[in-house]
Amino acid sequence: MQRETFLYRKVIDYLSKLIFEHIDEEGYKLPTETEVGNNLGVSRITVRKAYAILEDKQLIVRAKRGGTKINGNISREKILAGLHSIGSHTPNELPKIGKTVAVILPKIMGGHHVTSILSAIIDNHSDENIIVDCSSMSLKKEQELIDKYIAMNVDGIILYPVDNEIYNPTILHLATEKFPLILVDRLLPGLSLPYISADHENMVKLAADHLLESGHKYILYFNANIKTNSSLSMRKESFINSLYDAHNYRPYFYSFEGDADPTSLSFCNEFREFLDANTKINAIIAADYSSGLHLSKMLSILGEPYEHRFEIVFLDFNPMQFETIAPEKHPTYIMQDSYKIGDEAIKLMHKALNGIDISNKKIIVPASIVLGND
Repeated sequence: MQRETFLYRKVIDYLSKLIFEHIDEEGYKLPTETEVGNNLGVSRITVRKAYAILEDKQLIVRAKRGGTKINGNISREKILAGLHSIGSHTPNELPKIGKTVAVILPKIMGGHHVTSILSAIIDNHSDENIIVDCSSMSLKKEQELIDKYIAMNVDGIILYPVDNEIYNPTILHLATEKFPLILVDRLLPGLSLPYISADHENMVKLAADHLLESGHKYILYFNANIKTNSSLSMRKESFINSLYDAHNYRPYFYSFEGDADPTSLSFCNEFREFLDANTKINAIIAADYSSGLHLSKMLSILGEPYEHRFEIVFLDFNPMQFETIAPEKHPTYIMQDSYKIGDEAIKLMHKALNGIDISNKKIIVPASIVLGND
C-alpha cells in the first residue's frame, strides 16, 4: 500500500508541475497516460487514477482524440487552489513552519520610501517568515509573483501595487475570499482591501499652505509622471483644492514622461519655453521623488535666470538621495513616515494571521513639513 501511495503521489506531483508551468499556454497538451507511465516507470492504472482525480477537480479536460488539456474555462486562481486541494507540491512550495508572508514591492533598491517600508516590516515582524520580491514596476510580473506565492501556500501578502487603475484579477479573487492581503501606499478603488498609506492629501496641503503664506500666488505643480496612481491623483486634487480654499484660482501644471529620459536633458527646452510663457510663476511643488530629481536636474541644466528663480517644496524628498544637495542645505520638503507605514503593515498582517478581521481597516500615516535651511 505504501508503494502504491508513493507512486500515485509521484504522478500527481509530476502532472501538477506541468500544469503549474504551462498554465498560461493556450492549447497546451499534457502527455498521454502511456508517456507518463514510461517517463516515471509506473503502471498505466496508477497514471489513470491520477488523471481521473485531476479531471474530477475540473483542472483538466480530456477528449478521446483531442488529448488532455488544462481547463481554460476556469480561472488560474481556481486551478492553483485545486492543485493545493489535492495536496500537490508545486515548484518551490514552502515548508509549513510558522506563518509565511510574501512582501511584493515595485522596487527594492534605489528609493528611500520603499526601502524604509521594507526595513520596518523586517524589523518589526513577530514570528512570521518574510519573503521579499520585486515586481519591477510591471503588472505582468506582479501577477506572476502573486500567483507564485499563492501556489506556494503563503499565509499572507503585503503588496505595494504597481497600478491602481488596472489591477490584476488575482487581487479581486483574494479580496472576495478575504485572504490576508494588505496594500501599502496605494489603494485600489472598488475593492474592500485593507491599506496603509501616507496622508497624500495633507502632504500637498502643507506644501501649498507654506507657499501661500510665504506670499506666492503663482504656484506650479511639477509632475514627471504621465500615468498617475492613486497617491498622485490625490496629490493633484489636493493641490487644486488647497489653492481654491485660499481663493487662489491660478493653478499651473507641467507634466511629462520622466521615465523616458533619466538624464532630463531632452525635456529642458520645452520646460524653458513653458517658463518663458508663464513668467509669473515663482514657486513650485514637485509632485514626488522622481519629479524632484528631474526638477533639480533641469533647473541646474537651464542655469540662470531659472535656477534660483523659484521657491520649491519637494514631496517625498530625502536629503541623502540628492547627492548634489548637502544635507545641511536642504530645501523645504514634505517627509513621509515611510518606516511607520511598514510598521503598521506588518502589525496589521499579524492581526490577520491571528484571525482578526481587517478587511475594512484603513490607516493613514501623517506627513510633516521640514522647512529649508538653505
